[in-house]
Amino acid sequence: ICVGANIIMKLRSILLIVWALFALISHTYGEIRFCPKEMTLDGSCPLGTSGQSCFLEFLDRLGASAMPMNCSCKDDRTKNKRLCTCNVVCRT
Repeated sequence: ICVGANIIMKLRSILLIVWALFALISHTYGEIRFCPKEMTLDGSCPLGTSGQSCFLEFLDRLGASAMPMNCSCKDDRTKNKRLCTCNVVCRT
């Protein structure tokens, strides 16, 4: 239970940082556009995470400036892969 609470606290901290960056960037640069992005990763979607694992993968690989949101995870059990989809800041 301690490990789960620790992960939740870290996730809340990350979300707070992402929200602060979003507020700062939107104030500085105006409206931000989000585009869907997909990543195919090894393994299956962790049970009960509803996209959290994908959110953390996107943060790890793209950084907080990508501001991933609305993440989802779909399993492809035939290939032992999972498809992560998140909306991220569009690159021009």
